Amino acid sequence: MQNQVRRAKFVLAGYVLFLVAVVIAADAGIGSRFWNFIHAIPCGDKVGHFVLFGALSFLVNWILLGRSWRVGGLSVLKGSVALFLIVFAEELSQLFFKTRTFDWFDLLADAAGIWLFGLLAQYRLRRLLANSVAF
Repeated sequence: MQNQVRRAKFVLAGYVLFLVAVVIAADAGIGSRFWNFIHAIPCGDKVGHFVLFGALSFLVNWILLGRSWRVGGLSVLKGSVALFLIVFAEELSQLFFKTRTFDWFDLLADAAGIWLFGLLAQYRLRRLLANSVAF
């Protein structure tokens, strides 16, 4: 399990660098030539938000071993909460760039990906731990 977490940390570092580059390109107004093909796909932008931030959520929650808080009767993944706050701030920052457009539906796609992929990481971790205890 430690080796998998270590590998996930390296993947996460590279993935975060990639996402930072995408955000910088978008903020500078030079990103459109790289992802015009996404806008040609129906809902491609929203699917992109869902998958990009969902994958990030999976990695973050995997590294945190699915740690969560209990809020009432709900279990809330710590990684997903932290990630959503960062993504929300980044989405709000788009209000200050002429080259960007704040979109509630982008934020909704981000949140859905963060939530669903976070749950997927938690599920995979539980299965992995259950199988390792059986041996």
